[in-house]
Amino acid sequence: MLLFLLKRLAALVPVLLGVSFLVFLMVELAPGDVTTLLLGPLASEEAKATLRKTLGLDQPILIQYAKWLEHVLGGDFGVSIATSRRVVDLLAPRLLATVILGGASLALTIVFGVAVGVITAARAGGLVDRVTQSVVLVIGNLPPYWLGLVLVFAFSLQFRWFPTSGMRSVSGNGGVTDVLNHLVLPAVTTAAAPAAVVAAMVRAAIIEVMGLDYIRVARAKGVPRRTIILKHAMRNALPTIVTIIGLQMGYLFGGALFSEVVFAWPGLGQLLYTSIVGRDLPVIQASVLAIALVFVLVNLAIDMLNRALDPRGQHA
Repeated sequence: MLLFLLKRLAALVPVLLGVSFLVFLMVELAPGDVTTLLLGPLASEEAKATLRKTLGLDQPILIQYAKWLEHVLGGDFGVSIATSRRVVDLLAPRLLATVILGGASLALTIVFGVAVGVITAARAGGLVDRVTQSVVLVIGNLPPYWLGLVLVFAFSLQFRWFPTSGMRSVSGNGGVTDVLNHLVLPAVTTAAAPAAVVAAMVRAAIIEVMGLDYIRVARAKGVPRRTIILKHAMRNALPTIVTIIGLQMGYLFGGALFSEVVFAWPGLGQLLYTSIVGRDLPVIQASVLAIALVFVLVNLAIDMLNRALDPRGQHA
């Protein structure tokens, strides 16, 4: 297991380097001029040229990337153009907010996705199964930003059950209850589509396992169907279920970015959106890198868990 972990960590290095280079390249080649943003549109060409030389923007792009990467590895992401604050100081609280939203969304995805998948697999072919599959198909194709607006209209504006935006109320106590109250709608919006996909795939995985010989033997011995599904079929299908959940992590974090914009959740998604609008290049680079890092680490954790659950892979 330790050797497998070391191999995976070594494989992540070129992935992160590739992502960092692409992020740097896309930002550097984006339309517009950084010096104009810093000095204003009325600045002279001489002043822009001087600033460009001071920032090292007159050097070849590979040299610029190498110097930028050296600073990043040292924990220095530069200074925000919009706020003149260190990017690290802007990123830390936003990353925490995104992790809270992503964690809550993942919990909802696992609980509802697995539960619905198991229930429909136990009643495969019945009325409950057909109706549930239709609902899952619709929910799985709903854009998160559209679903978020619908939930805001229904549960915030009409019923007034939940707040429309933010992470804490201005007049609230700022405690855990207040945060959870603000978290419900963004988490549901983010988890809806991944949970639908997980439910459909869990159903298929359990139905496949139910056709195996040892399940038939258990049926012949009179073992209750509930015991067969929860104790035997789920255990065999668990590695597949973990893999399915891992594959949805990318969509989960992508949906979280949309949800943060819709609900003004103060996470990386909202920071990235405002930075793109304001062309705050250092913040854009740092935000994308942070999102990529979280994504690869989560996938690494999923792989490790999957390997621990499937003994056959440990000796491969």
